[in-house]
Amino acid sequence: MKLPQVQAALKSRRQENTLRVCEPVTLENEIEDREAVVLSTSSEEHTLRLQADGTTAVCEPLKEAVGWPEGAIEIIGQQNQRRIIFADAGDLGDCVCVGECYAFSCLNSLSDIYCTDGNCALGGRCGNSTRSLDSLRLFETEHSGLGVFTTLPVELGVNVAEYCGVLEAYEGRDEANQATVPLKHNSRYSLLLQKRASRRKDKFVYIEPIKFGSITRFVNHSCSPNCQFREVLFRDQVRVVTMTLRPIKANEEITVSYSLRPTVVYVRMQCMQR
Repeated sequence: MKLPQVQAALKSRRQENTLRVCEPVTLENEIEDREAVVLSTSSEEHTLRLQADGTTAVCEPLKEAVGWPEGAIEIIGQQNQRRIIFADAGDLGDCVCVGECYAFSCLNSLSDIYCTDGNCALGGRCGNSTRSLDSLRLFETEHSGLGVFTTLPVELGVNVAEYCGVLEAYEGRDEANQATVPLKHNSRYSLLLQKRASRRKDKFVYIEPIKFGSITRFVNHSCSPNCQFREVLFRDQVRVVTMTLRPIKANEEITVSYSLRPTVVYVRMQCMQR
């Protein structure tokens, strides 16, 4: 098939209201060199890839990364100016992973422990650590403001980033014959920890990223998420990581389901499932 014919097929496909990732498009003839054909326009870039069955696939336009927004400061790790204290989980020894630490095989991960240079055979440079992947980017979504996507594929069962912010605490209600009812102002980003603080006055602890946070504060909700927020420990440290539930493709948005732990996440956003 000649290039003008490929362009015509692509133009016809772009006129549709929706464009799914790698949707098959049947063409009358084969592409002569059987190579992927990349066509650029002034607004977006598409790729036609020849499949084994003789059809091609039109791939979703590349997402355009945007910068960090005003009004929030990007940080790495938690800020704990109030010196909130958690009970020490103890020393469980080192993991014995080779090559990579995965959620379904790492001894630390199976115990809800995150890897550091003090308890990991890989020195904490692994998929069960709290590090943030360099491939994560912000972009403007169609319906939910900013979102997060990855420029590179991500494997199943690894942490893509930590949910960072300022550790805050409040006492809530915990009286005899009365259910514990956490009460606080909803900033739409607050994340309440399941782990309770050692001091009674700091009983309920939450991560507040409204002013200081990491890129995961912009992760949107989906009814079919590819990640989940997960609370993990190391000694007296409590962290929340964003762990993949399945392999994630390059150019795919990072999403979580806020309904999986409704008492933990206080954010409500439009579902990104399409």
